Amino acid sequence: MAATLNLSRPPDLDSSSSSSAAAADSTSSDTSVSRGLRRRRRRPEAEDPVVAALKYLTEVEAGTPAQGNDELEKHLVSVERVAYSQGLSPEAIAVMLEFAMSLRMGVSPCVRVLKCLLPATMVPHQAVVRAVVWLCVGKLPISTQVLFVKWVLTVFDMIDAKDNLRAIYGFVFSFVTEEDLCPYICHLLYLLTRKECVRLLRVRKLLELQSKLGKQPFLVHLLSLYKVFCPDLVTLSLPSRMRAGFRNHNRPWKSALIAIQKGNAGRVLSDLPLGLGTKEKAGSRKRKLGHMELPTLTPAVQSQTQTSYNKAVVPLAHISSFVQLLENLHLIELPAQMGSLLGSSLALQYLDCVQDESAFLRLNFWLGHALHKEFLFCGHGGASQSSSEEAVQFLERLLSTQHFLQEGFSCTEAFLYKFLNVWDGSLLRPQILGLLSSIPVVPSSCINRLLFEP
Repeated sequence: MAATLNLSRPPDLDSSSSSSAAAADSTSSDTSVSRGLRRRRRRPEAEDPVVAALKYLTEVEAGTPAQGNDELEKHLVSVERVAYSQGLSPEAIAVMLEFAMSLRMGVSPCVRVLKCLLPATMVPHQAVVRAVVWLCVGKLPISTQVLFVKWVLTVFDMIDAKDNLRAIYGFVFSFVTEEDLCPYICHLLYLLTRKECVRLLRVRKLLELQSKLGKQPFLVHLLSLYKVFCPDLVTLSLPSRMRAGFRNHNRPWKSALIAIQKGNAGRVLSDLPLGLGTKEKAGSRKRKLGHMELPTLTPAVQSQTQTSYNKAVVPLAHISSFVQLLENLHLIELPAQMGSLLGSSLALQYLDCVQDESAFLRLNFWLGHALHKEFLFCGHGGASQSSSEEAVQFLERLLSTQHFLQEGFSCTEAFLYKFLNVWDGSLLRPQILGLLSSIPVVPSSCINRLLFEP
């Protein structure tokens, strides 16, 4: 019996030892799993390529050679990958713009960085102001200066505040004397100009440039805006009908920004006229009548940046009722993208009440550019059903706007006289006839000159 008892003990000892071993194994496996989780938590922070790239671009010493620099190439590729897929944060935009405009590693990285500055949400105005300061230093080649100003024009409506940019209006104006920069600087000044910006010395400088360069459209448009604000300073007679004075210069960034906006599923609230923008090459006249959506009146900046606005003005995008409109009638600031006014009944009521000549002038410019680019300078031979519907909706919106204001736009009249020369009589017939009914009556001799003379 004792022997039997003695023989029964070893299995108990074996089971206890095996359970102890299993417990030890599980403890060690738990420890290894927890270590792995801790490593995984630390890995994104340590290996984020954009953070590493921004740190490198911030800390790199001036004069470091860019050619053959593998580390720079690695960081730029990482930033470009993120920029073209989902856009860059405001902090990344500020760091990279500072790196580019300071020429810390020469001109070649500067151009490459400017071409990938694609904002995901907004552009900090402090970064743009600092970039303009670097522009005033005079180290950048003229081609790089032109590229920078084109970028500013492209992202203008995504800049979170414009007050500080208007504060350095004089610095921006000083670049109109550069012949290569003049068309782009005039466009930027046109967007920044307020009544207090118009001064006699600036009018004289523009008139001097006009006598030197001739009646260039970009100079005439800026002078016409000056005349609207201060007719006593601009005594020069300006033509009532002017062709488009400014081109949209977003070709390097257009398609990428469209892709980012679609990818972010509407998180970017911008007024960029990306569809109406780029001047197409001469060989692509059969492009489709696409991108006829009106820009939204919603500001590009969310509520946290609204405090940066001047307390003396109220952005029109923040007006939500007719009562608010009446209370702030003389404090309203118009959006930079005037095409958005056509999609807002409150904006049209503002135009009807105030009769702001500068607003009509800017709206005429935008609308004339849209009509010419989308209807006159492109064929309809390849237009799809959906693009034709967009064109109909756009013209119907224009007709309802003119009906609401009880007057036609001068740019519509100029467009129709050109369009009728190439019209086949059936394309968009109801809309074209509706627009024709709103143009003023002219003598038959003028009709002969406008329609039948080659």
